[in-house]
Amino acid sequence: MSYFNGEASHWLTASPAEPLTPSPLPAEKQDLVIVGGGLTGLWSAYCARRAHPDWEITIVEAEHIGYGASGRNGGWLSTLLPGNRAKYAEAVDRARRSDPTGPVGSAGLDGVASVRAFQSALFDSIDEVLEVCAAEGIDAHQVRGGHIDIAQSEAGMSRLRELFEGNAQFGYGPEDMQFLDAAETRSRINVDRAQGSIYFPGTAALDPALLTRGLARVLRDQGGENL
Repeated sequence: MSYFNGEASHWLTASPAEPLTPSPLPAEKQDLVIVGGGLTGLWSAYCARRAHPDWEITIVEAEHIGYGASGRNGGWLSTLLPGNRAKYAEAVDRARRSDPTGPVGSAGLDGVASVRAFQSALFDSIDEVLEVCAAEGIDAHQVRGGHIDIAQSEAGMSRLRELFEGNAQFGYGPEDMQFLDAAETRSRINVDRAQGSIYFPGTAALDPALLTRGLARVLRDQGGENL
């Protein structure tokens, strides 16, 4: 298989795994057919298998497991919620005003509370990925060492304080972030001219290619999945 840049990704090149021989498409009726052998498809199949052990499940993939974005990302399980949280909150409040009985309005949460719930689900998802890896024997080189944002100027410190306050508003608790002074920052990483930092202990790193292949192996070992 050829690629425009010479290889699919660092992860897929650095962590070769035993190839999975594709199963023939089943002739029998399936309870669930999933298109795409990336993280969304594999996790969907895993959760469906746990909820419905008797289901017949097939995953259809045009290339190979983890071929797309699932095997080419940065390798982080991050606590950082993508996008603009204030805009999310505003959108929820607009939806509640325009349709109080609709899907958003009937949830009973205002904008800020909705974003806080989103953030809580993100925290929980990192725990769950690591728990499944441990329970299922998936070695994706996972390490939970957190991540750190460092300021090297007073302007940078001001931005960190704003970030800390915003995080607290939108769902971070004391266990999710720590504001470190210059000495505490240097004790973790000796960055030149560091004046302070915010440390986020919940973030983990892993090899996404190994994760996708590990999930595929687990699904096959459980029986019933056609990949």
